[in-house]
Amino acid sequence: MHINIPFLNKPKVDITSVVITMSKKTHSLPGLKVHKDFIYKLSFSNTESKPIRVLSISIAEPFRLVKLNYNLPLEIPSGKKVIFHLKSSLTTEYVYSGPMKISIESLILN
Repeated sequence: MHINIPFLNKPKVDITSVVITMSKKTHSLPGLKVHKDFIYKLSFSNTESKPIRVLSISIAEPFRLVKLNYNLPLEIPSGKKVIFHLKSSLTTEYVYSGPMKISIESLILN
């Protein structure tokens, strides 16, 4: 016998937007529906004429950054692109609907 309870099978997290802050600039990306534990792929392109060193990446509550696919600090040459895989988790047991805020601390190198 199989019992299907639809609300238990739906994602528990409705991220309405992804807000990324870096160097006092804010970018907003579309939201997504995920489960409590998920991987968010963040594409990062260095459009500066000099290398950029990414010092840290953090995610605001109610999320927690569990794992990152790169060790930081990471130097990204001019004109190059990396895709960060942010393995994240919702820190509460409740259903969440709202933004996910990501902060990136970086330096432009000489």
